[in-house]
Amino acid sequence: MDSSPAAEISHGEVASTSAPRGSVILIIAAFITAFLGYVFNVVLGWLLPVEDYGLYGVSIALFAVLGVFIALGFPWAVTRFLPAEESREKRYTIVKSSILGNFITAVGM
Repeated sequence: MDSSPAAEISHGEVASTSAPRGSVILIIAAFITAFLGYVFNVVLGWLLPVEDYGLYGVSIALFAVLGVFIALGFPWAVTRFLPAEESREKRYTIVKSSILGNFITAVGM
């Protein structure tokens, strides 16, 4: 058996310490993504003519709106129901249903 301190920590303790750390990592990643997106748009605005940058802006806005409808809550449903399932088969069914639902919605648009 493993006598290291990590082996003595229960599953609940690991989850309680890793959740805040994961949240901080996600927040930092979101800020980095937002900053890089800002830099990308500034550079793109500098390189493209006004008409092309306008078309780019409209297309990005259109895809953002369509993305909301395409997702239709599938990612949130997966994060809600997947951890609650013990069975590997049920987890596979949840993921497969989510991917299939996203695909059908995207093709329907």
